[in-house]
Amino acid sequence: MKTKVLIIAVILSILLIGVAIFQLKHKTKLYEIRIGWWGSDGIDFTRYHFEYFDGSGSKVIKVDKPSKLVLRYNISLHSGEIELKVVSPEGYTIWNKSFVGSEKDLKEIMLSESGWYKIIIFGNSAEEGYFDVSWNIHPT
Repeated sequence: MKTKVLIIAVILSILLIGVAIFQLKHKTKLYEIRIGWWGSDGIDFTRYHFEYFDGSGSKVIKVDKPSKLVLRYNISLHSGEIELKVVSPEGYTIWNKSFVGSEKDLKEIMLSESGWYKIIIFGNSAEEGYFDVSWNIHPT
């Protein structure tokens, strides 16, 4: 009887640990996969083509005084999702957008304080696509 209880406890523990790892993996991206990548980065742009992208990449920009960020993006993918995000120096998301197909646009974002901002591109099982993101800072 004690053996059966122990076996059941071990099985339940394994299942609970598996569920916890599955949930954690999808929230924190403990992994990154980039297959078939080619492109380039510059001081005010990042552009890449990919066969598969599951992870993230980021660029940092320095803002010395309140400014306007002009963000241009051209994103296309066959399946999966790409998320584009702008994060404040304190780590708060001040703008984000998700893409599941193709979109080209320009977004103006007011940056109210000085500091280091991040532009982050997340791939979530994105297949057969590209992203072309560029930015300019205009003091207000």
